[in-house]
Amino acid sequence: MRRIISAIHHESPLMGEALHAALHPATAGFIGLLAVVHQVHKAFEEYHKYLDNISSVGLESLVGSVEKQKKALDDTKMSAEAFAGSLLR
Repeated sequence: MRRIISAIHHESPLMGEALHAALHPATAGFIGLLAVVHQVHKAFEEYHKYLDNISSVGLESLVGSVEKQKKALDDTKMSAEAFAGSLLR
C-alpha cells in the first residue's frame, strides 16, 4: 500500500498528499496546522501592507482634529453639568 501511495505521490504530489491525509489522521492534522500557519502569515503580511499604506497617507491633521473634538466634548459636558447645577439651586 505504501509503495502505491508513493508512486501516486510521485506522479501527482497533490493526490499523494490527499491519500496520506486520508489514511493517516496525524498527517491530516499536521497539514491542517501548516495551512493555518500559512494563512496567519499571509494575514500578517496583508496587515503590514495596510500599516504601510496608512503611514504613507499622513493622518496627523486628522488625529489633531479628533483630539480637538474630544476636548470640545469634554468642555461641553462640564458646561452642561454646571448649567444643570445652577438650575437646581
